Amino acid sequence: MNTIRCYDNHGNGMFTATEIVSSAVAVYGVFIENGRVLLLHNNKNNLWQLPGGILLSGERPSRAVRHHLRQIMGIMPELGDLLLLEKQCRLDQNGRNTQLSVMYYALHRPAALAITFPEQEEELRPEFIEIASLQHRQLQFGYNAIQACG
Repeated sequence: MNTIRCYDNHGNGMFTATEIVSSAVAVYGVFIENGRVLLLHNNKNNLWQLPGGILLSGERPSRAVRHHLRQIMGIMPELGDLLLLEKQCRLDQNGRNTQLSVMYYALHRPAALAITFPEQEEELRPEFIEIASLQHRQLQFGYNAIQACG
């Protein structure tokens, strides 16, 4: 039996049979200004993550990532380069394993627009974090994409 290592929201890995793993595509945005990156703090596991998520059926990655950031920042960011593609296997809170093809895009603020953080879920809180002080173990995922952009 072939197995794959999947990770839960706390970063704990477990091996699971590849036959029971579904697949999906996810997209995340890397928004960096003045040496700081926009991250979401997950209050449940005390880790940071990039804004984004799993694509809906028929959704274009470039549109989805900009939409995720608009919900957080109150502005529609400009799409930059595709920074990184990677495979991840995640275990969700219901015990389902998903093999993700993950895309990370650079995003930029449109000229002369101010960022305002609209009301957010309490579980995820947006904040700009100094890249120089950011450590790999503080992130749920996306560290390599931040390094590729910064």
